[in-house]
Amino acid sequence: PYKRPGGTTLLKNINLHLHVNNTLQGLDFKGRTGFYFLSDPDSPTALQSANFYFVNLKGQMFNGNLIKLKIKQMISTFSIQNQKYSFPMENILASINFEVPFEKIIALSATMYTGHCFSRIFLDTTSPLWQIKSQNKFEGIDINRLSKTYSFLNQSYGLLSGTFQLQASKVVDLSGTLALHQGSFNNSNFQMWLAKILQMPSLAHVSNMELSSHLKIEGKSKMLDDLKLNTDGFDLSGFYHLDADDLVSSQVSVRFSKKLLTESPIGLKVINLVHQAWVLPFEF
Repeated sequence: PYKRPGGTTLLKNINLHLHVNNTLQGLDFKGRTGFYFLSDPDSPTALQSANFYFVNLKGQMFNGNLIKLKIKQMISTFSIQNQKYSFPMENILASINFEVPFEKIIALSATMYTGHCFSRIFLDTTSPLWQIKSQNKFEGIDINRLSKTYSFLNQSYGLLSGTFQLQASKVVDLSGTLALHQGSFNNSNFQMWLAKILQMPSLAHVSNMELSSHLKIEGKSKMLDDLKLNTDGFDLSGFYHLDADDLVSSQVSVRFSKKLLTESPIGLKVINLVHQAWVLPFEF
């Protein structure tokens, strides 16, 4: 275990495996490392463990307090409440500055899921539970590649971009923005259910989707605000909040196209009752 002065355990079960090759370009490292964090067992968002597998790592030390790294490939796996999340990255450039005692500043850029991500991470290790703050940006992420971690994206396509700020110690607080371009969703469980309820078969296949939203996670609470969704068949706007007790509050406004309304017996009745019903929003 890694302990702070005074005997407080911060990390445990630390492991590091390295293979080193001497090449014409210098030492080439391949291996893996992993460790468990001391975390609050009652927190649903506490980071419990982290594992990193890397290939072709090269590093340099500057002035005894700055490390610069180049990594060809790395797979990062994190565990939160026994749920694993995996993120493969390539062509990583990173720097670690530890000039100030018990403070680390990490800058990182990498290719991920055919897109790019950029992060600036601040670690404060003065207390038993590390304080983590980060500023992050990503662009052009292929959401279909995320389906290995999030199965509901299995038949989904599009390019995801966004920015977010993260703070973590006992719990994770995250806020930021999301935007999806050229999106396509097919036959998800929610779509199949909605298509059956509204009797609109086309809802099972949604294309040319443009989506934007503000995202916020505070402990157990999750929020989507300023949600805007535009497709060929319908437009949607509103918000969705899920509180710490799993209670939902939401307000959604939907405008269906004339073509989509005429698919449904319900929609045909609305058209017969309301003049140009397809230009009016349905509010939930």
